[in-house]
Amino acid sequence: MATAQSSLFFILVKKLKNVNLENVCPGSLWKECTTNEEVQKVGSEDISVLRQDFAFEGLTKTQFELLLAVKTDSDRLNIYQDHAWINEGRDLVIHDKVRIVNVQCLDGVTGNIRFKGALNNFGDGIMFGIELEKEFSGKGTSDGIFRGERYFTCENNCAVFYSLKCVRQVIPEGDSFRSLNYISDFLLNSRVVWISDLGPQYGWIRWLGDIETAETYIREHAGVEFDNPIGNGTGRYRGKQLFNCEKNHASLVPIAGLMLADDYEPHDSSYGSQSSRTTVFVESNDAAQSVEPEPEVRFKVGDRVKVKMRSAFRFGVVRWLGRDGYENDVAGIEMDDLDIQCYTDGSFAGQIKFRCMEHKAFFVSPKKCYLVTDKDAV
Repeated sequence: MATAQSSLFFILVKKLKNVNLENVCPGSLWKECTTNEEVQKVGSEDISVLRQDFAFEGLTKTQFELLLAVKTDSDRLNIYQDHAWINEGRDLVIHDKVRIVNVQCLDGVTGNIRFKGALNNFGDGIMFGIELEKEFSGKGTSDGIFRGERYFTCENNCAVFYSLKCVRQVIPEGDSFRSLNYISDFLLNSRVVWISDLGPQYGWIRWLGDIETAETYIREHAGVEFDNPIGNGTGRYRGKQLFNCEKNHASLVPIAGLMLADDYEPHDSSYGSQSSRTTVFVESNDAAQSVEPEPEVRFKVGDRVKVKMRSAFRFGVVRWLGRDGYENDVAGIEMDDLDIQCYTDGSFAGQIKFRCMEHKAFFVSPKKCYLVTDKDAV
């Protein structure tokens, strides 16, 4: 859940006080106006109100886009307040098995996700394209085409397209958990930092290990108890209690996305040199114009770098250089590969620093980045 103070998107969770407007109900979606004190109702450009913090809760961009595809306010609010449901929508990826709900003729039918994203000629928001399992063949509406555009290919009448309102994840039986006392430099109860899209988040490692499911093998992850309520549970994952903590303070994070707190030094530019190339970066026209001082680093925006992630390097392009709200130097990297659990779409600390595909932006200390040379095989 995003904080209301830092978010650009909001959902109304309670009736507004002293506001007499029709069609303004809990579950409606809102965007930040030009001032932080006002919000504008999505789909009604003429309706804006002063934000009442007791009535609005902040949304991440992904939460906003998932709920935007849901057409009624009451359904949106129901999904949002069911933390497991909204988090499933965020984490679902291609080939995940799902069950169709809230559709009378298909209730309980299962299939696999073949598409996740916005549909052209339909409206904004994240939709799911699902290929029905063989036992339900013929109950779909197409072969992967929606309103004349193909999104995937399957047998005729085996594809359906729905919003999150009609989709729930199927949890396979027989998940395997392997708990470890350490992974690389990380130990149980290590103090760590995760660079999220809301800035650096501190916490404690309460679980380490690997998880194997019917669909995937989740390797080298940490169960982190965060200081702030940025998580999505109490340490329970797929029916197993990995550790215990206060609600919404737990999250399962790839080790590659963590740093030991001692390595994350505030406002330390010692990794640069006197000959470092520094500039002032002005964001392109597709994002809000802003000018921010860059830290002294060995590379500049546009350079190709490799990011040290414990046991291996991963590669990307520098898209932004700046500092977080705590005056720590941060590099925004558009990575070559996607990571559903680790990256953003270019948002950091509640602001758009650059734009790229969702799950390809990674914000990290420049100390972990190195210029790519001719010797690197990429």
